[in-house]
Amino acid sequence: MRLIITVAVILLLACYLYASEMKYSIEFSPDDISFNYTESGIAVGMKDCQISGEVGAPSLPARSINLIAPPQSLLGIEYTVLSDTLAGSFDVAPIGDLRPDMSVWELPKAMYKNDFYPDTVVRIVGSGYLSGNHIVSLVLYPISYLPGTGRLILNSKIDITLHFGQEEQVFIPDVMTPFSAHLREKLLRSLVDNPEEIPRFSIPYDIREYTRVISGRQESFPPTPGDDPVDLVILTTDSLAPVFSQFDGLRYGVFSRTITVEEIDENYFGLDLPEKIRRFMQDAYRVWGVSCLFIGGDPLFVPMRYGYARDAVSSYVDVPTDLYYACLDGNWNSNADYHFGESLDDDSYPELSVGRVSAKDITEAAVYLAKYRTFSLEGGVFPDSSEHFYTDWLLAGASLSNGCTDCIGAYFLDSMVITSPPPEDIRFTRLYSRPEECTSSEADELNYLNFDRELNTGHEIVFHIGHSSQYFIGTGFKCGGGGFFSSDFDTLTNSPFYPVLVSFSCTVNAVDFDCISEHWLFAPAGGGVAFIGNTRTAWTHHKGTLERFYRMIARNRMSCLGDIMGGVYVYAAGFDRYLLFITHLEGYPLLRLFTAPPILPVVEVEPDTLSLSDTLVTISVSDTAGSPIDSATVSCFTPDGRSAIGFTDETGRISFLFSFGRSETLFVWVTGDNIAPVAETVFVSPPSAAHLVIYPDTPVELTGDIDSVYELGENILFPFWVENAGSEAAAVTVSIASSPYFTHTPDDTSIVVPAMDSVYLDIFSLLLSDTLRESRVLPVLVELAGEHTTRDTLYLRLDTPDMQPLRILWDDTDGDGMVEPLDEAQLTTEMKNLGVGDFPGGHLIFLPGSLLTVDNDSVPVDEVSHLEEVSFDFDVSVSASYDGGGVPFSLSLVDSFGNEKLFDYLLVIPLPPETLLMQNGVDWIKINWSASDSNAYAFNIYRSEELDGEYVRMNDYPIVRTSTFLDSPLERGSGFFYRVSSLSRDFVEGAPSDAIFAWTSLATYPSWPISIGGGDKFATTPFFGDIDGDGIDELFAGSIKGLVYGFHLSGEEIIDRNPATVDPFAEIAIETLATEGIWSSGVVEDFDEDGESEITIASRDIDWNVYMWETDGTDTPGWPSHMAGPALTNIVASDIDDDGHIEIIVANEYRRFYIWRRNGELYSELFPESPGMFAYTYLDNRGVNYGTPAVADINGDGVKDVIFPGSRNDSTNIGHIYCWDAEGNE
Repeated sequence: MRLIITVAVILLLACYLYASEMKYSIEFSPDDISFNYTESGIAVGMKDCQISGEVGAPSLPARSINLIAPPQSLLGIEYTVLSDTLAGSFDVAPIGDLRPDMSVWELPKAMYKNDFYPDTVVRIVGSGYLSGNHIVSLVLYPISYLPGTGRLILNSKIDITLHFGQEEQVFIPDVMTPFSAHLREKLLRSLVDNPEEIPRFSIPYDIREYTRVISGRQESFPPTPGDDPVDLVILTTDSLAPVFSQFDGLRYGVFSRTITVEEIDENYFGLDLPEKIRRFMQDAYRVWGVSCLFIGGDPLFVPMRYGYARDAVSSYVDVPTDLYYACLDGNWNSNADYHFGESLDDDSYPELSVGRVSAKDITEAAVYLAKYRTFSLEGGVFPDSSEHFYTDWLLAGASLSNGCTDCIGAYFLDSMVITSPPPEDIRFTRLYSRPEECTSSEADELNYLNFDRELNTGHEIVFHIGHSSQYFIGTGFKCGGGGFFSSDFDTLTNSPFYPVLVSFSCTVNAVDFDCISEHWLFAPAGGGVAFIGNTRTAWTHHKGTLERFYRMIARNRMSCLGDIMGGVYVYAAGFDRYLLFITHLEGYPLLRLFTAPPILPVVEVEPDTLSLSDTLVTISVSDTAGSPIDSATVSCFTPDGRSAIGFTDETGRISFLFSFGRSETLFVWVTGDNIAPVAETVFVSPPSAAHLVIYPDTPVELTGDIDSVYELGENILFPFWVENAGSEAAAVTVSIASSPYFTHTPDDTSIVVPAMDSVYLDIFSLLLSDTLRESRVLPVLVELAGEHTTRDTLYLRLDTPDMQPLRILWDDTDGDGMVEPLDEAQLTTEMKNLGVGDFPGGHLIFLPGSLLTVDNDSVPVDEVSHLEEVSFDFDVSVSASYDGGGVPFSLSLVDSFGNEKLFDYLLVIPLPPETLLMQNGVDWIKINWSASDSNAYAFNIYRSEELDGEYVRMNDYPIVRTSTFLDSPLERGSGFFYRVSSLSRDFVEGAPSDAIFAWTSLATYPSWPISIGGGDKFATTPFFGDIDGDGIDELFAGSIKGLVYGFHLSGEEIIDRNPATVDPFAEIAIETLATEGIWSSGVVEDFDEDGESEITIASRDIDWNVYMWETDGTDTPGWPSHMAGPALTNIVASDIDDDGHIEIIVANEYRRFYIWRRNGELYSELFPESPGMFAYTYLDNRGVNYGTPAVADINGDGVKDVIFPGSRNDSTNIGHIYCWDAEGNE
């Protein structure tokens, strides 16, 4: 039966008139449907779709699409669906909680309703701007399901109409380079599903074309209009800058700037350092046109922002992400709470490509730099077997289910390369779990040894699917293939072949902790050059990011990591915000992949020896066969900072004009797609005739405050040098060209510059404009006329003031803080100069409007320096006609030059926030709050050492649209009272909130924490007991590698076999590469009653034992004892039958319940006649046992009972609590 359904969804009020509309249609064919039969039912697939939905929802396909749209507000959507019912009845499996980490959790089948699933065919999941281009993200559901009847309906054709309203303000760069413009245009074309609409809707950029003149560049900080454009920002720390600045983009055809967080912290205001960095990146994007951000440094030094998103089991979690610095529209907190990025109104389309290398010190940074240069074949150095490395990619796909019963990894990777054939020269090596059953291609078994072999063989890209964790990457773990721990990566020796590893797995890229990706990047003799993976837990239906990464290379022919990740991020943004946040690139974003055998270019420079008097240099680029290379990137630069970039034409040639200074060398770098970077050095000799060059000196203020900041209306002495690098003297007339930004004197002067000498000119003065409203870099064109004519542009930064309101205070005579008819009050306005230039002084004029009268309508304003705060008081009265609502008034700030800045206000006093909350650390306190008034637009936070003491404002500027504040650094053990006030949109401040007391957390004990290293970690609670009789408990904890560590309070190991390492107290018998060793907590007791304590613990690994050791780490007689299943829950020790001897109680993961005597014998053997006794008892419930048993006399009969919280019952899906007496009776 064929159905036609029409649906309209209006996002805003229906009274809005549609300004424009856009249509899009898509068809789905029944030939593209696939069925995957599982134990739980059928998973329905569709070509170019992913299984999508929350855990427990039917396994149905979804298609994510992105549409370029007009730059107008999205008002609504209409769609019409042509549907056909598929023959038959279908039992669709639920989406399981199958995570590629260490565990596969069982779930009940979803209790579907008898309604269609999903409840819509088209869902809007995002609407925002990508570098000024409006993107609307939709999820389409080609299959609908009616569970009550088992019907599947194919939505074979969907016709969509999007309606748009008013024009929206678009945040785009003032200017950008051709490289950045090309990157953005190429990315846009590869991402949108309606590329035919790009000419109609895309935003034109102001592209600063390459001039092909080798000359100096103007760069300032903070970014200032008039600067030259920049492609790449390298963001690092002062201590790491010496290494990371060597990723200078000029070698690879981009202009770059290295900026440190220390510079940003000093020059920007914001809620915290991440907000300061974001403000800087917004400036760099707007003024410089930046398209790429490379972060050099661990999150400890260059912090990440934690985005807030809902995972696949509907839990909201904080996820570390660098996209806060790349998605630059808005403030990433549109709902003004204390979380970031969770609202669909928060920008999720990155304007910048972004990558990070989380180096903790110079050594790690240097290791990565060396790897990058080797991978890139810098200098044309080709290691042996490099052609195999750059043309062979590895597919490593694991089975993900318990018992190794599925082919998820193999099926997905094979489907990926079939759907999108690779570049022509690329071939694949395959490692799969169960390769005989899971693939028709040639493949070896995925296991530790084979994976290690292939890493050392060399593959440029490794695509991996498998169970993993923060410290472990699985190689067929569920099939006995083991995997790599962090320590295994540390000892890799696959140099000089450093792959890019793309892994679909959990937490391998959790760079806010120690994680696998960091060991991959910083392994000194092996590892890789980039890692793409998840910072937090992922679910099976998230694996589309791996496929999208591959598709960006195979279909869209992208080769730059940052470009590729841009496509991955936009895909994730249109699919799942949680998936967007957990996806992370650990590596240099401008790293180019080779998708064909690398070309070693032959570079020729004409002339091969230059003179400063030469005016033209030509570079020719060809391959080793002599064929010209078109579109190769050529960079020319000199040691004194002059540079130019261009691209070869179809003849393989490009020419540059000189504007040389005193340089003795010219560096020429050639690179491009599949081209090994090659450098040539050309020597520059002095000319035989005169050669004049102009060099700036530091300008000097002749008037003003003489503070080395050049400000409005100041007279500036503008000195410079005229240098003659030639062998003949030169007589010239020197002049400065006229400018709209200044007037100058004198008009010109005549000088003679001797050969090989210079003349210093300090006679020109510039009277700066007094009308500019924004700081700007002023070009100063100096011309030399005569027999030897030249000109050069020098620069002067003019800094202007930026007076901004801080708050408006209302102090009325009746003291109620309300605005009422006939009120008399003192209205105080506080302002702050956020500009670098000083405010020169002037007047502030009060314009009262119709509802206020003012006694003193004008007050003088003195000079206000950078970041200085000032306040002004006005005595006002409220009109008797005031009947509620806001009171409008204005303030006019007029400076001494007559420039006016008008501030319009609406006097509305907001209520204070409610529900102040605290979080803390050793040296920090965070205060969160909730706004209680819709008029609350911003906030101030105040701190005091006493409840009724003086409260001091802590924020430099109002906290706008955010409800959190971090107070750091603080002294350990300190505590303060905090109050928060609300400000209206015009910064009218209301009364403060009630105070909350907050304190820093306790400091760690001396010698703690202790790092066990080796890629090991703890997944359990420590336990304690005094084993040496000194009256002080020792601490024990079991690790995922099956090692039990024991420490004295001092941090000293109980058993120290090797002073150079942290040694375990004992270890369990586990698989060599297991990662589920111990997840339960143990007990310290004198079980065998010999006067000394024993230590007991249960394992989760394949041996499934309960262990007991003496104080010297040797086994206690009778132990270990075996269980039929692994243990997740803690051991309980209790004398349950009051015979004076302690029993050991364990409930394992497979729903079995055990009690042992102290000698290792099962408790039930003493009661063979009791059928309910637990030699072990199998609990009749479904799912995994998480609960720990308890022992108590709950019925008051004087006999101890054993209580256990079970999981879900099979039929009712309701959890049970079990209780037995000492004889096993329920």
